[in-house]
Amino acid sequence: MIVRSVPSWLILMLHFFESVNCFLSSPPSRQRISSSSIVITSYPPSKSNKSTLSSSKLAAAAREEEEVKRLLIFGNGNVANEIGNYVSEANDGTFDTIFSTYRNSNGSNSPPSSNNKVEFIHFDHASDFISECTHVLITIPPSIQNSSGFNFDDPVSDDLELMRSIPKNVTIGYVSTTGVYGNHNNSFVNEASPILCKLGTKAFAYREIEKRWQQLQTRHDDADDDANASNRNIFIFRCAGLYGNNFSALHTVRNRGIPKPELKPEPESTRPMAMMDEGYTSRVHLKDVARAIVATMKRTDLKGGGIYNLSDSAPAPRSQVMNYAKELLSQSNVSTDGRETGDIVVAGSERRKRRNKDRKRVSNDAMKEMLRDEGGLLYPTYREGLQEVLANNIDQWKAMG
Repeated sequence: MIVRSVPSWLILMLHFFESVNCFLSSPPSRQRISSSSIVITSYPPSKSNKSTLSSSKLAAAAREEEEVKRLLIFGNGNVANEIGNYVSEANDGTFDTIFSTYRNSNGSNSPPSSNNKVEFIHFDHASDFISECTHVLITIPPSIQNSSGFNFDDPVSDDLELMRSIPKNVTIGYVSTTGVYGNHNNSFVNEASPILCKLGTKAFAYREIEKRWQQLQTRHDDADDDANASNRNIFIFRCAGLYGNNFSALHTVRNRGIPKPELKPEPESTRPMAMMDEGYTSRVHLKDVARAIVATMKRTDLKGGGIYNLSDSAPAPRSQVMNYAKELLSQSNVSTDGRETGDIVVAGSERRKRRNKDRKRVSNDAMKEMLRDEGGLLYPTYREGLQEVLANNIDQWKAMG
């Protein structure tokens, strides 16, 4: 007897009708085909018949299933711009889109120019975008309305319509100041240290706004419905003195010379001015601020948020930092004013008053832990930070003479 081989087309046809029959005979509740149920091959199998889906297409398909991450930054100052630059340079998918609000004091509605992935939107239109954002960062400082400091404006938390537009599951960051700790007599302060800022100061206004955001974390949109409780993660970032490539101790020394030690008036006006006892101050480079904020806000395991001090690891007297800046400029043959300027303050700015009275050293242990997987701080002390600032400015300064 002669046995003939079965044609390949007939075998494929039999397989097809068998699959259709199994599908039609299944109960209605189970009549679905998973992505792994049907496999189409040639017969006989060909070794050269590999998947036609490229790795880029597979990655794109997986990306579509992930949540699109949109960051809205209120404000377009130093911190906001540094974050925009950092995210754009990293280009690691942390945020798919970054919006940043602006307001023009000259009355123009033209947005600022952008050299990164940031899209500028007018502040008045922020409510149209915020509901679609997964992350929100507030960098706008409070505005003090009178000399007492008790009346202040915060354009974001004062806007009730805008606050109601914030999604329930959004991650929120608020950029505050370590000034809220007040005076601790040069002792170290951490995130759990007492808040000792004076009533009526700008630091007091920052602390009041911090509390508004913290209250938003647990607020119920409908008082009688526990299911509507907010799941927002609220992070408070308390920054030490900021510096960067456009403003630093180097800029101060180059433009105005070495500041004199500050003086204080004695109780009796006939007595000479006495030298102010110098305390410690803390500072942090803008790049490390941006890195810490992004590293914190992109975490999905930090439920509820938290408070983070953003500072470098070397608190130091201001005169020590200024003298190091002078030394760097001298070694680099950059001309300076050379004078000891009149940084003598009897009734000066609030910042100078706070520098005289609010003495503390800021602990950054929590910040270092957050940046551990990111390589740590780029500028752990003011020395590395000022060296970076000098490297970015030296050619321009030498050209200017």
